[in-house]
Amino acid sequence: MKSWTKLVEFDGDVDVTGAFECPCLDTEGMTEFRILIQAGKDTGERYTGPANASVNLDGRNVGYFLLAKNFSQFGTSMIANAETEPFPRITIADTNSNDIAFNKATPFIQATFGAVSGHTKKFVIGFPNGYTTDNFSVQAYGR
Repeated sequence: MKSWTKLVEFDGDVDVTGAFECPCLDTEGMTEFRILIQAGKDTGERYTGPANASVNLDGRNVGYFLLAKNFSQFGTSMIANAETEPFPRITIADTNSNDIAFNKATPFIQATFGAVSGHTKKFVIGFPNGYTTDNFSVQAYGR
């Protein structure tokens, strides 16, 4: 059985002028992935309104509408369990509305996870311009 390899780890501030990027290990030959993203509420004054944020892991498209939020009002969390075999799919649990009285999330399957590594060696989230937070973290593992 293959062991898990940490592909991405980032915890810190984000000030987006185009897209958030951080280093990522090459995912060539990997078929299973685990991704955790925690994006805090926008703390700046340059960004308002709902927006989509695309997610890309080493050139693999993770999804575009997965983080469709109004970041000026609240943050979001995303837990992803992605596979490329037997067919590309990704299961997401969006937990931004969790609290002690409503402790559940609605997972769904999206069949657009990139099956082939793009060898970009970058983890990219296309937040809208002007998104700023001091509460952002991402971890990704593959095997």
